[in-house]
Order: sequence, then C-alpha cells, then structure tokens
Amino acid sequence: MRKIRKLIRSLILWYLRFFARMRLKRLHPVIVGIGGASGKSSVATLTAAVLSDYCTVLYQEGKNSDIGIPLAILDLKITSNTWHNWVNLLLRAPLAAISRKTSYDVYVAEMGIDGPTPPDNMGYLLDLFVPDIALLTNIAFEHSANFPGSTDAEVFESIAREELSLLHSVAQKDGMVILNADDPRIMQEKLEKHHTTTYSIKDHADLFITRLSITKQKFELVLSYERRKHTVTLPFGLPAHYAQTILAVLSIALARHIRLSDAIMSLEKHVSLPAGRATIFNGIKETTLIDSSYNSSLQPLLDMLDFLNTIHGRSRRVAILGDMRELGEQTQSLHEQAARKIVETVDMAILIGPAMREYVLPVLKLQKIPVLSFMTFSDARSALLQNIKKGDMILVKGSQNTLFLERVVELLLANPMDAARLCRRGSMWDRKRAQSK
Repeated sequence: MRKIRKLIRSLILWYLRFFARMRLKRLHPVIVGIGGASGKSSVATLTAAVLSDYCTVLYQEGKNSDIGIPLAILDLKITSNTWHNWVNLLLRAPLAAISRKTSYDVYVAEMGIDGPTPPDNMGYLLDLFVPDIALLTNIAFEHSANFPGSTDAEVFESIAREELSLLHSVAQKDGMVILNADDPRIMQEKLEKHHTTTYSIKDHADLFITRLSITKQKFELVLSYERRKHTVTLPFGLPAHYAQTILAVLSIALARHIRLSDAIMSLEKHVSLPAGRATIFNGIKETTLIDSSYNSSLQPLLDMLDFLNTIHGRSRRVAILGDMRELGEQTQSLHEQAARKIVETVDMAILIGPAMREYVLPVLKLQKIPVLSFMTFSDARSALLQNIKKGDMILVKGSQNTLFLERVVELLLANPMDAARLCRRGSMWDRKRAQSK
C-alpha cells in the first residue's frame, strides 16, 4: 500500500510540474526565489506586498514545497485533502496552464527544503525553474535529522550545500544574488561571476543599519544606502531579527529597480506579519500574548526570547515553549543553548514536548527558574489557565510538527474572534489538531 501511495504521489508531482512549466513558459514572469533556514515566509510575504505596488505579483503563503510550488504557479488551491478535491484540482491544471484570465509579472517563490534528495531538496525545485533574483535568509540547522553527516559540522555543511545551490544556479543564469552579509557561511561562498548585492544589520554592506529602536508600540530603524540615510518606522514592536527581514525585502525591491524611498513607503503601507510570527494579541487576565507559534528553530527562538525581555516593561515574563523538531543529532545541544537563553530572559517557563522536558527542564531547575513541563498540549491545558497571572507578557513558540501551539494562543485569547488570525486555519488543520494530543 505504501508503494502504491508513493507511486501516485510521484505521478501527481510529475503532472503538476508539467503544467506549471507550461504556464511559466507562457507568462515568462520575473521569478524571485527566497530560501534559507528561517524567515522565508516573512520575507516572501512582505516582498510580494511591496512589489504589488509596481507590478502584478503572484505569491501564495505556505506554498513552498514540491507540491505547493507547482500549485502556486498554476494559481490553484486545495481546500481540503480529499480525493474528490484532488481529482477536481488535477482536472483544472491544464486549463490553468493556458488560461489568459489571470497573469502576473513577478512570481515570489518561497523555496523550502526538507532533505538532500528529491523531491525534498533544492535541486528538485530548481529543475522546475531557476529564479532571476535569489536570496537566502540564513543557513542554520533545519530538518537536520534528514541530512547526512557523522558530526555537527558535516550535517551543517550538507545543509549549506543544499541551500547554496540556489545562489549558484542563479549565478550561472547571470541573475541577481542578494547576500546576507551577517551570515558567515553565505559570505564564504565564492560567487564572483554574477551581480550581487549585500545587506547587513552591522556595516560593510551595500545596505546596512545604523540605528535600531524597539518598543512594544514601535519598531524603527535607520539604514544607509549609497551614503544616504533612510528611516523605516512600523507602528508595532518586532524582534530584532525583523531588521534583516526588512533589509532583505528592500534589497529585492532595489534589484527590481524600485527607488529605495518608494520601496520604504510601500513597505510601511503594507507591512503585516504572517500568522504565528510575532503577532501581539490581548490575552485573558489582561495579559499580552506574543504569538510565534508557527514554527521554531534555534535562532528565531533566541530572538523571540530577547524580544520578550525587551518589551515586557513591568510585566512578568512567561515563555510557553514547545520542542524544536527534526534536529537529529543536534537536538540536545540546540535545546541546551535555548535553555541558557531562557534563564537570562524569562521569569517563568511552561515547556511542552519530550525534548523540552529532557534537555531544557534540567537546566531551568538547576538555575531555579520557575518551570512546568508537559508532554503534550492536552496535558498542559489546565495548568496554562491556572498559572497565568494578571498582566503577564506571554511568548508562545514551538515547532508545528504535532505540537500545534496555536492552540495555546487560542486558549488564552481575550477575544475569541482573534482566532481567525492564528496560523494553520481550515478544515484540514482542524482535523490534524483533533488527531494530536
């Protein structure tokens, strides 16, 4: 049965890729490819919003995989994972490939990888198209359980090679490559034979930050480009790593020959956060919720803990944290790094998942940080309601794989109507949550 399912999936992938290539060949859009370990969705969402002021843009949030990307190119959406819906979608694919009702000048492609072999690798996506503009947000341990290597260094290099193949493919095409100058592994790569631009939160880049200010109510940065200063002001707080997101988006706009001042105006007008990435809600008992429940990896988790520490004021700092998943041999070391940051930034921690219990809980107990630990959301549910105090500032973050900590945010919302703004909405996700503990 498993072999039959695998064969059917392979046939569906081939079918969708065939018609996606046909549509790309007909429309010939400029393709912006965005990869990296974290922050892809935020960069892609904001890039699409900014560019939409100047051209017609296609971007479908979350469509970053072997099936999702062809569906995005064809502008098709699967409403629920049933045979009836899939048959209907497959019948519409040929018409979508030749349709003249909808077209786009730019396709913003979020390019996610899960492993080193097809269909989970970057090469599989690059066989469908090679972008005209490419950007890697960063290189870090992601899905590292799926990558080969007997040491951390070897696993990291396996991940790096896969991600960097995006930049090399664009270089060979003589496209524009945008480099995060703060990522040492990206900057080690030799990419001389093509156009490049760099950005940095420090200095020594084409676009860099000279000042950054973060409060609960405002995120403001001053950046330098071609010896001129520009200010970006957003009317809500964000963690520091969003400075790199903003620089990445503006670098893509510059690559599209949009004036920086115009791009900043568009960014300030359109800026919004994808669901589950640092959205702030009012919670029960006059608490403040920082919803970062979409996913979790080490550097974004560290940044979110710093953000909690920066904006909490006089509120008690509470972190409700789930496991970081699919880390393989790095599971222990990365969770222990997270534990050390929790000690520095949190007044109380509520941990959910086996990795948090095994590797983070002992560190917090040793440092006498008030902590509760549970294996699942269901186990934690009543304790969450009992231990939240009036006026707390609460960070919620965890990997999506079976944890679904958006349920924590929903449980603690002051206004139940805000649940519509949480991540993973729809009947398919409702079923998956119902099947999880």
